[in-house]
Amino acid sequence: MASDPAGRDGGRAEGGPLAGVHVGIVLSERDEASARLADAAERWLRGEGAGVSRHPAPAAFEVAQLAGWLADSGRVDGIVACASIVKGETSHDRHLAEAVTTGLLEIAVRTRIPVGNAVLTVDNPEQADARSGGARGNRGEDAARAVAGLLRARKRLGGRPALDLGPVSAPRGG
Repeated sequence: MASDPAGRDGGRAEGGPLAGVHVGIVLSERDEASARLADAAERWLRGEGAGVSRHPAPAAFEVAQLAGWLADSGRVDGIVACASIVKGETSHDRHLAEAVTTGLLEIAVRTRIPVGNAVLTVDNPEQADARSGGARGNRGEDAARAVAGLLRARKRLGGRPALDLGPVSAPRGG
């Protein structure tokens, strides 16, 4: 799908519940499952009226790094992270998945920008296929829906909290 990675307009649909919102999709370039996750997220977000931009990363580990840079850029209201981590002969996949997931959560907490997690951790490529548009649905769309839900919740709570909370005061007397 075409997108505008440089701007915030992202080809928004007219109207819709997410009109005026821009979501960046960060995806691993390493596998087809990641592309299918991103395609489903983009399709759903555009259908809801959001602007969307796509930001490819070399592989799953770099998805979290790129998502952090994107969150810090101020160009997005939400992020959907898409990757597929397939088990190999060692436990490396579990360490990688934990690092990426922890990184994404830290980005969301630090920046207060919703981050949807469509990072699959699977035993084989067939499981990735099943979760990226096959028999098990598409986790990319699920992650996009989660970002939209968080954006709605934040709006109900009074809008977007200021990102610059000022300096932290040192404890007195000590």
